Amino acid sequence: MVRCMLSNSPLLEFLWGEALRTAAYILNQVPSKSVPKTPYELWSGKKPSLHHFHVWRCKAEVRPYNPQSKKLDPKTISGFFVDYCIGSRDSRFYCPSHTTKIIESDRAIYFEDEVNIDPNFVSREIPFGEEHVIIPFPTSHVPNVDVPIVQQSTTNQREHGDQVEPDILIDDTIVDEITLRRS
Repeated sequence: MVRCMLSNSPLLEFLWGEALRTAAYILNQVPSKSVPKTPYELWSGKKPSLHHFHVWRCKAEVRPYNPQSKKLDPKTISGFFVDYCIGSRDSRFYCPSHTTKIIESDRAIYFEDEVNIDPNFVSREIPFGEEHVIIPFPTSHVPNVDVPIVQQSTTNQREHGDQVEPDILIDDTIVDEITLRRS
């Protein structure tokens, strides 16, 4: 579904994440052949509402929230619908002329009938392929290495309850002190 959404779209390929989220959202709202209920209905117990669905990458005039806008500033920005916001009425729009590129807003006018007006638009071929990687596991035999066992003297032992712990041997070498730098 994501491949189809991206290949028939004049939008850039960096929006593949938005296309994936939108496809997952749509698939969770519609029933499947194997289960008569939708995944959303099985999870929440409520029937999903489909009145807010829009055509992916349709043109839209978005009115973003901007408290610093002046009276004569433009009220809307042209963009493309790319995603639904989970937990709110907002939708996400790709606006190439805006500074943040992706805008969330619930105030928009959708032009779903004008999806592919450009007669020169040719759907692009997106190469998807599988790459098989074989990771060899180490099968070579590791030679046995004799490690000498060194026993330390445990002459001074302290008893703590039922446990007997050996004293930690401290190396008596003197380390040159590091001079502190004064600033």
